[in-house]
Amino acid sequence: MPRPECVKEQEPLAPYTTFKIGGPADFFASVTTQTELNDLLLWENDNQFDIHVLGGGSNVVFADAGFRGVVVQLCLPGIKTVEKEDAVFVSVGAGVEWDELVAYTTVHGWWGLENLSAIPGSVGAAPIQNIGAYGVEVGERIESVRVVSAADRTEQVLSAADCQFGYRDSIFKQTVGRDLIVTEVTFKLSKQPTPVTHYPDVAAALAGNATPALSEIREAIVAIRAKKFPDLTKIGTAGSFFKNPIVSREQYEILKASYPNIPGHVVDEGVKLSAAWLIDTVASARGARAGDVGTHQHHALVFVNHAYATAAALDVFAHEIADTIKNKTGVTLEREVNFIAEKNNKK
Repeated sequence: MPRPECVKEQEPLAPYTTFKIGGPADFFASVTTQTELNDLLLWENDNQFDIHVLGGGSNVVFADAGFRGVVVQLCLPGIKTVEKEDAVFVSVGAGVEWDELVAYTTVHGWWGLENLSAIPGSVGAAPIQNIGAYGVEVGERIESVRVVSAADRTEQVLSAADCQFGYRDSIFKQTVGRDLIVTEVTFKLSKQPTPVTHYPDVAAALAGNATPALSEIREAIVAIRAKKFPDLTKIGTAGSFFKNPIVSREQYEILKASYPNIPGHVVDEGVKLSAAWLIDTVASARGARAGDVGTHQHHALVFVNHAYATAAALDVFAHEIADTIKNKTGVTLEREVNFIAEKNNKK
């Protein structure tokens, strides 16, 4: 099959990510229709290129040498709704900007996504990462996910149970689901007020307001994030760099002996710690900087690119902080940000 017209060669990847890091892709294509995507996959399969699917680029770091294969940016548009008596089902194209969707549902008075306001990225990436913030995970609001196989271009619809959502995890990050490309996500939202305000920052922002309106919760979340996270138009970042680690209750009690003020939240698997607290208190690395790589002065878990940071420098910086915490506490930090290797140009 001839190369599709939408394909570019040697396209720099840094501008397509919020971290602003990464060399060129051998081939790059932005697809806006299912037909374009199918044609591209057919061409990619014929040539046996490696493929990486890119959404908003808010949780990814490409290698400094770029990507030896095809990077596909999904720009599939569209928002469709089906209203029931107490609920509404919102089906959204993978290329829609995430916060655009949250704003849309807020204006219409549909509850469920407001705590996920101001998160950068696309709708298609949301279920892959099972994005979460301020007491809500997106998997709790998803009804189904439409996908296409990169291997054979077959389509299927996965239920929320099929997606195997976990903490910053899903089937799409596992071997069995890595060739599945998300093209559309359907959310089940409520027409009745269902505020989630127990998270400390949210509760403090809404103090004295026992029955906050949907718009007030969104405004509070946006304001909270603006104080903690850098302006993406001025500085490169992918937001939270590490996952919050989960340890056993026994290990948590041992840690409290050395760090009496260590925060912990009891979950089914044990106790969830604050990665930000560990970086700030144990590693003393809030606001730290090594060349153009650093941590944000207002939030230790946010790693930043001050100007011309490289993937290699970011990798070293992250390892040093994680190793310090491991050596002092025994706690292993797992990266939330996805580092994409250069790879070979043939499968």
